[in-house]
Amino acid sequence: GMNSWVLSGQHGTWRGASQGLISKFIEKHKGLKNGIIILDEVDKVNNVEQDNFPAALSSILDENLNNEYTDLFNNKKYDLSGITFFMTANELQINGKGFSSNILPEYLLNRINLINVRDYTNEEKKIIIKEHVINKVKEKYTYLNNNFILNDDILEHIIKNCTEKG
Repeated sequence: GMNSWVLSGQHGTWRGASQGLISKFIEKHKGLKNGIIILDEVDKVNNVEQDNFPAALSSILDENLNNEYTDLFNNKKYDLSGITFFMTANELQINGKGFSSNILPEYLLNRINLINVRDYTNEEKKIIIKEHVINKVKEKYTYLNNNFILNDDILEHIIKNCTEKG
């Protein structure tokens, strides 16, 4: 799972310590000054790390702090102020005031703009299966081309019993 060490690195004195992904990414892209970084599934943080993770996120996302972001491994400063961060999460609850999370504290949630992406409808799932999945199956298993039949009843069964939100 994701944790603060993955983002911010580990102190170099620790055995097996490494640089954080944020600073690695910036160095790989030759001092990136503006761009987009996606932090995927931030709600899947390691349970042991729940206390440190929001602080790590805050140092990355807070516009008052991120112009001098420091990786713990190499103790180098990076300017993240021109970078836009997107985060994905599956387990944010939407309530009357906005949204809540078991992992992210309110002070951090107040600094985030939420874009709620709805689930696919069953009809949309049917179209995706018909227009994309079936063709990939037929390409992979060419001997099925003439013998592969998937009617709407079978599709509805698959969607109802074999797909889940995720």
